[in-house]
Amino acid sequence: MIAMLTQYIDMIAKVIEFIGVMIMVLGLVFALYQTLRALGSFNQAVYVAIRQTVGKSILLGLEVLIAADIMRPWSLSRPCAMCRYWPLSC
Repeated sequence: MIAMLTQYIDMIAKVIEFIGVMIMVLGLVFALYQTLRALGSFNQAVYVAIRQTVGKSILLGLEVLIAADIMRPWSLSRPCAMCRYWPLSC
């Protein structure tokens, strides 16, 4: 039962990691689209908007990756018996 649960948690963590990476990639693609769309009238306001789009996508993607990293230790097998009762000891 525990082994099956850890496999599911590991699989969910991998899916969440993939989602985090895709958020960053799609945000960068969207910023590139904004750049290409604004090539004729590229000014300071357009630059700031594109920079904010890239920053927001990176920030959101990293937050999702951190959530996956928080889930990851629960799916790892514990190397010693003490870890069953006090996970931070190993």
